[in-house]
Amino acid sequence: MFDDPMREPQSSPPPPGVVHPPPPPGVVHPPPPVPGQAHPYGAQVHPGFPPPGPIIPPPLPAKGGPVLGVLSLLLALIGLVYPFLPFDMDGYRQLIGFPLGAIGMVLGILGVVGLRSAKPLAAVGIGFSCLTLGVSGLFLLNYYVL
Repeated sequence: MFDDPMREPQSSPPPPGVVHPPPPPGVVHPPPPVPGQAHPYGAQVHPGFPPPGPIIPPPLPAKGGPVLGVLSLLLALIGLVYPFLPFDMDGYRQLIGFPLGAIGMVLGILGVVGLRSAKPLAAVGIGFSCLTLGVSGLFLLNYYVL
């Protein structure tokens, strides 16, 4: 009685003796589905919609935050600046940078490895930790050798 506007119009089969031209070269058309036959892999084909494609999982979120990178950079900067402060630190001024630089290095390496955010910040923390260890080494060389 009423026509469904969303339904595709039914085409009648061609009259006998009419031959359709072949498709252009390089164009491959899949064979038409056989009525009553199941589609491969249980997929349902709806008229007017493309067939379903592969399911792509969403990307994994970062497990950790920027905590390790921030701590690495903070400890390295404290270890780098602390020996230059004008406090009376005779005897341990040259030693203060080594533990802070080493801990900053370990935290920076842990911040770079794995699924974490703020990997560049952890890499900068590693760089400053190396600089802290180098400056502390120069302080030790100056205090004990020279």
